[in-house]
Amino acid sequence: MHWLFMRVMEPASFVMTSKMLLNLKNRAERLHASGHVRSVAASAA
Repeated sequence: MHWLFMRVMEPASFVMTSKMLLNLKNRAERLHASGHVRSVAASAA
């Protein structure tokens, strides 16, 4: 029964993770294009 659960969950997990990463990439690109980006070094100082 465990193998069946894993066979179902692996593709679903992959799809959810890839959508999350694509959304994160899109948000980062929009933020960068808008010019509201601070560097990590500047915010840490």
